[in-house]
Amino acid sequence: MNKVNYLALGAIALAILCIFLPWVQVSSAAGTYDVGESFQPLSISGISIGYGIIGLLVALVGGYLAYKEYKWSFIAGIVNVIDGYGYLRGWFGAGTHDSGNYGDVTSRSTVDYKLGLYLFILASLAFIFFTLK
Repeated sequence: MNKVNYLALGAIALAILCIFLPWVQVSSAAGTYDVGESFQPLSISGISIGYGIIGLLVALVGGYLAYKEYKWSFIAGIVNVIDGYGYLRGWFGAGTHDSGNYGDVTSRSTVDYKLGLYLFILASLAFIFFTLK
């Protein structure tokens, strides 16, 4: 194997590691007119989200194809970039906030994207770069 394949395999290893890092943090609050309550934020890793599992499978396939020096292995990186960026932009139904009024009770929730998702997208872009010939 040449140097490019080692770099591509390193990018895939980073992408796989990022799937186990936090991707989102969900915060919620609820209250009435006189009492408000904020709840502990919850961090969710990519492996707990369907898009992270898809990203893991695609990364494993991409790593195998890069190891075998398959010409079209960069397509796995493109799929993972679409997977990560699509989740980040809400293309697949993931929202960033929600609120509602239920009589005199109001609720609010927000989703903040974390470092794991950004690193996953960056590692997928690096994989594309290292596998294009």
